[in-house]
Amino acid sequence: MEKRRRRLPPIGQEQEQDSGRISAKALRGWLVSVLLSLLCIQLFIDIPLHNYRHAAAANGDRGEAGTFTATREERIRGSNGRTKRICYGDFRPADGGTGLSGIRGHVPRGGCEEGRTHEARLMRADSGGLLRDAEPDQAYAGGGLDERGFTVLLMGAFLLLFGGIATLVALVKTTELLSAVLRRGKKTSESRGKSRK
Repeated sequence: MEKRRRRLPPIGQEQEQDSGRISAKALRGWLVSVLLSLLCIQLFIDIPLHNYRHAAAANGDRGEAGTFTATREERIRGSNGRTKRICYGDFRPADGGTGLSGIRGHVPRGGCEEGRTHEARLMRADSGGLLRDAEPDQAYAGGGLDERGFTVLLMGAFLLLFGGIATLVALVKTTELLSAVLRRGKKTSESRGKSRK
């Protein structure tokens, strides 16, 4: 006796059960892909896009123009055991608006001598995001991508790749589910039409 092989449904129709319903497995796959896509979008906004704004301010392309005058320098030991120097000072806007005192300034090495003034760009405080804390007002004097620039490049590339794949899968799954719903609606209307005859 010959065994009959079970025929698989065409791609895109595997979501349908005998009754024309969409399977729970297909809905779970769709939900996971949509959630991953949304998470990657939020992370992209939170990490690389946020750091890009600060890196652009360091290069003079973003932020409020003005001058930063150093008032003090603090040394903080990092988790890796290295000492980090943080400069604080006063920012005066170029348009003559109200200045800010005691804000952090990102200045070139050796530029945090008390009373030293730099052309700078101010990035206003923000409330943080999903994975980053709120940041206070900060002034940027001098160029260079520093660690923020590398964060933009590395995390941006990773999230665009991973997020792009997740978004593509979400779009494909959404299309499959919508076509299954439309087929189900068509079958229902056809069966109602036959029953009336």
